Amino acid sequence: MATVLGACGPVEEGASGAGGAPAGVAEQEALAGLTLGIVAGNIRTEAVDQSLSTNADEIYCEFNQLGAQWVRIDADQLDTGTPVYEAIVQKAHAKNIKVNIVVPARYCGSDSDQAAINAFTFAYVSHLNALANSLFKGTAKADAYEIGNEPNVTEAACPDGVSRYRVSPNAFAHLLRAVWNWKTTNGRTELIISGGMRNTYLTEPYWTPFFNSAGFKLADGQTKHRPFDYFGIHPYNPNNLDVQCINTGSSACFGTWKANLTSGLKSVATRVNTATGKSDSKLFATEFGLQLAEPIVGSTTPTCGPNNCVINLQQMAAGMDAAANALVSSGVTPFGLWYKYRDDSQELFGLRGVWNGTKYLAKTQVWNKYRTLAGGSTNTDPDVCWSLGAQYFPLVFDTKDARRTTVTYEWFLDHYKAECAPGERLLGLSRATTGGWARTALCYTDSVSAPRYEHPVQGVPPTGCQSRSVLGGDNRGTTASGDWDSGFAKAECGLNEYVAGVAQSPDNNFAGILCCPAAGTTRASCTPRVFASQDNRETTASGNWDAAGTKGECGTASFVAGVSRDANGDPHALLCCAE
Repeated sequence: MATVLGACGPVEEGASGAGGAPAGVAEQEALAGLTLGIVAGNIRTEAVDQSLSTNADEIYCEFNQLGAQWVRIDADQLDTGTPVYEAIVQKAHAKNIKVNIVVPARYCGSDSDQAAINAFTFAYVSHLNALANSLFKGTAKADAYEIGNEPNVTEAACPDGVSRYRVSPNAFAHLLRAVWNWKTTNGRTELIISGGMRNTYLTEPYWTPFFNSAGFKLADGQTKHRPFDYFGIHPYNPNNLDVQCINTGSSACFGTWKANLTSGLKSVATRVNTATGKSDSKLFATEFGLQLAEPIVGSTTPTCGPNNCVINLQQMAAGMDAAANALVSSGVTPFGLWYKYRDDSQELFGLRGVWNGTKYLAKTQVWNKYRTLAGGSTNTDPDVCWSLGAQYFPLVFDTKDARRTTVTYEWFLDHYKAECAPGERLLGLSRATTGGWARTALCYTDSVSAPRYEHPVQGVPPTGCQSRSVLGGDNRGTTASGDWDSGFAKAECGLNEYVAGVAQSPDNNFAGILCCPAAGTTRASCTPRVFASQDNRETTASGNWDAAGTKGECGTASFVAGVSRDANGDPHALLCCAE
């Protein structure tokens, strides 16, 4: 939204303050009914310090810490190649973060020239189809496509230099219909979000011709339809901010703005329902946010105008709270993406400030406000993920033991064992391409998750761990995950346990697992990964850790809860469960 909001300069970046709840005071609970995410911004390539191409593990670790469940990425950026885009999406998925891909749109023709509109929509859908089938596919598949961005913004970006809407109203409605036909005809599962409209001001001239367009009717010209899963909205609504109050430095300036956002979102949903003939339309706020003000030269006191501006971090946190609660109060906006992760040279909307030569300083109060609203980690240190120390350890165990600890003694006597060290957990297992037996186990650790996976202290027997043999059939500590590999024998740890080791006999029959305690490792979200004939990996960030085997691998925001085997005694599938 750079074209309207203007540039601002740094104020109080990295300032400390109410970073976490004081001792003895209950921290604010996460908002119910709202799933939060973050707009990544232009941080994809190595030209940017700490970019997604070089530091995705740390960035997505931080998103997990914050509680962010979506990230918004722009497609069609010339500085970002296919491998980088693929890795960005794959690593997000490895952390259980969904990805909204914005596919830009610009129409330079007349809004009444249907032939030109048809040519525009055909070209756009052809390009979208190419992206979905050639780039964002497999483990890099998008979770949602956002069709354009702020079509109701005016700009002089076409070859003729004339100022016009980014996509005119009638053309945008027909574009949405063409994309929806593409989705339904091809059985696509990605969500379709209409490109986020700037503000909820329905009296502006864009809205009426948009909702009155024939694009909201089927081919018969009569039947209304809804050509998207969610209606995208950017509820900045700067005209309703109390700028006079904000310029006093008070944090109690957002009541009227919150009420306006709430009513505006409801009104937009009503208009969408009327246009589409539905009664249950929902909005997706693909951007919302506030930015810090630019200080006046020679003055220590910054001032704000009507550009979603605040003058201190306390106000920014209070405004975030008001906006997020407005999304909830609307009853029609279950998703919201904060704009954005980091400041840049033009805009200061970020949870972190601009680069200081060493790092992007966190706006501590704002960062922690987001964390509490989103239900993130109780860890209030914004920089913990930047000393991540992520490490993988492949252990080949088809001819001998491969144990990174012996604290658990001989937990499967006379069998070959692969075992992770304290602070590590099993994330992957391979089987030989020829023969099918278990070959390599993959252990993983990072500084954030390590304390949860406390491989037990030495004892007789070792405290808390137990082996589960699958030689006689199913051996499961819980059935809460259901029959996740029907027809195959399953070894599965109990609730609040994780797989720390695997075992096979000297003649290479998969025998069982080692289960160790870890608080909070439930079965809320589990996925079986069958790897009997080909790789089935949630992420490839660990590299090709067994070139001679097919690999099953969970993402770094997951743990292995169980392993199944086939009638030949070979491993068949992993059960990957979200942390």
